[in-house]
Amino acid sequence: MTDRDDAGDRPPTPPVPPAEPGDGAARRAFLRSLPGSALRTGEQLAGISSIMRRSVVAVGETLIRDVEPPPEDSPPAGDPAAPAVSAPPLHVATAPERKTAPEVALPRLVARDPVADLTPEQHAFLGEGTSLVIAANDPSGAPHLTASPYAWDETIFRVPGRMSSARAIAIDRDPRVSLLIGGAGSEAWVAVTGLASLGPIDAVESEMLEILAATLGPAAATDRWQEMRAMGDAIVIHVRPTRFVWRTS
Repeated sequence: MTDRDDAGDRPPTPPVPPAEPGDGAARRAFLRSLPGSALRTGEQLAGISSIMRRSVVAVGETLIRDVEPPPEDSPPAGDPAAPAVSAPPLHVATAPERKTAPEVALPRLVARDPVADLTPEQHAFLGEGTSLVIAANDPSGAPHLTASPYAWDETIFRVPGRMSSARAIAIDRDPRVSLLIGGAGSEAWVAVTGLASLGPIDAVESEMLEILAATLGPAAATDRWQEMRAMGDAIVIHVRPTRFVWRTS
């Protein structure tokens, strides 16, 4: 048998694979096979991509310069040659410390009881007095004067009264009173200022009998007390002296 060289019986020749991007000769051959319009379009795209790349880089550098603070040793913008000037330290004036004087304990002043300064003769004069006028302040502030018997026990004066009397009502509102006591058979007298109060009810009988007996005697004092007790509002006014003004001659 003879071999026939028939082209129609041969298998087709396989296509040549495209060259790798690193193969320069194949790349140039590929570009030469492209039409002119395709080459121009590729050049335009390549130029545009390079322009965009440079623009992006420029914008990034500008943003970095705007955000990052300048170094501390760099001169201020606008006057590169001006040296840095440090502000002087702020001085705040303070008020001088006030020195307070040390506290000094002052002696406490205690009002002395005027009764403690009375002499025995003065006590005797007050105990033997025959008349007493008591002045209480009425609602208008004017003195309300009444005469009355009294008793002196070398501490307080006791004056009889009635709960419903104007004198008792005035004393209950304002305890400040004045007394004028005259001596028997002489022009001597003593003016007394003091504070008045209404005595306890349970002691009214004993105190009233003492006051009435000094002027009326024991028998007459008992009869008089029975009359006063029948009225039902008998009281005894206590007056504690705060000042004496004497006239003995």
